[in-house]
Amino acid sequence: MDNDRQVQERIDALQQELARLRAEMNPRPRQQWWFFRRLFLGVLVAGLALTATTTAQLVTFTGGQPALASEINANFTQLQANFTQLQTWLEQKVGTAGTALGRIASTDDVNSAGNSGSVVIGSITGVNMGLDGNEIQARSGNSASTLFLQTEGGDLVIGTGTVTVNGTLCTSTGCFSSSMWPPGNYCILRRGGTCPAGFTDGYRRWDDEDTVNINFASGTLPDGTYDANTAMQFCCK
Repeated sequence: MDNDRQVQERIDALQQELARLRAEMNPRPRQQWWFFRRLFLGVLVAGLALTATTTAQLVTFTGGQPALASEINANFTQLQANFTQLQTWLEQKVGTAGTALGRIASTDDVNSAGNSGSVVIGSITGVNMGLDGNEIQARSGNSASTLFLQTEGGDLVIGTGTVTVNGTLCTSTGCFSSSMWPPGNYCILRRGGTCPAGFTDGYRRWDDEDTVNINFASGTLPDGTYDANTAMQFCCK
């Protein structure tokens, strides 16, 4: 008898709860609409995190039917599990919050700061590479770092435009200044009226034969004098 009474009390309590839920849902259609809208958005976001092997289904509701608290709570529990799965997947791809392994912005000029650039590849607080519309910058934290290209081999092809070096160019045989001239003491013929940076001007003059002089010159020549006598301009370092 006690068991029957307890069962009846439980049925009465459920009926009261059902009546309360109906009373809350029917006079407030706007709140009901917002509830189902939020529920739909939650299902949509959670669907992005589900893999093909995820089989857990959310409880769906239709208009006019009561929404049991246990079913709503089960839906939110499942959504939380899906969000956790999505968070784990994102952290595996880009790192945890504050230590992301990259970012993409619409427009941002790249500089030595670790978080600058339209695209950042690597840890924004460690070694990374930043890119914008026309620049590439390697960084270590907030300092400029070395950018390596083709370190494992293979050719590097640069188009037909001009290659400008602002600083020092180093190869396997040595380093060169921005003038692109190798180090050492030597002279070159001057052409164009001035010497490259790092060179000094000089010349060599020949006093040629005066009486039977058959000097002649043609084509492109270095700076100098080419008549009865000959003088050539040099640039030396």
